[in-house]
Amino acid sequence: MLWVAIAAPCFAEETIFRELARKMQNPVSDQISFTLTDTINFGVGLNDDVQNILDIKTLYSFNLGDNWNLVNSTIVPVLNQPELVPGTGDQFGLGDITSTFFLMPRSSRFAIFGIGPIVSFPTATDETLGLEKWRVGPALAVISMPGRWIFGVLADNLWSVGGYSNREDINSLAITPILFYNFPNGWYLVSTQLSQQTG
Repeated sequence: MLWVAIAAPCFAEETIFRELARKMQNPVSDQISFTLTDTINFGVGLNDDVQNILDIKTLYSFNLGDNWNLVNSTIVPVLNQPELVPGTGDQFGLGDITSTFFLMPRSSRFAIFGIGPIVSFPTATDETLGLEKWRVGPALAVISMPGRWIFGVLADNLWSVGGYSNREDINSLAITPILFYNFPNGWYLVSTQLSQQTG
């Protein structure tokens, strides 16, 4: 009996952590989350230096009645940029903030899906850290979570609708595939591409 009393909480705890991990792996989960992603790019700028991009991401879900959620994902980039143009020097500061809103049904038999607008604001603290354009467009999320698997895709297309006229107009498509496999005891395997842009 003592073994059962000790084992049951351990099993329950493992189940809780497994479900929490699955929610964290879902990029449009109905939860509040705060994540940091650091990207290091080599061979950037005039002298093939290192560029560092820290993405601060928040995810928040709003209940819209019994059947729908509105999920907001906002990314605030902080950049350390090497010299791109002679005489400008290195730059450190805020990039363009991007916010996406997904309208999603609260229950779905086969997959989680959402659609909504994406908006990018020209918030960069220096002209070399952003595009100096207001951008808007549609966004789509499709996620499936059968068994130990989580797979899906995020896609959006941004068009420039305002900003500095001396900057080129923008039409960019970003596609992000997602693939997770969850092992026992909290380990998981992930394969993802940050984004693929065209335009």
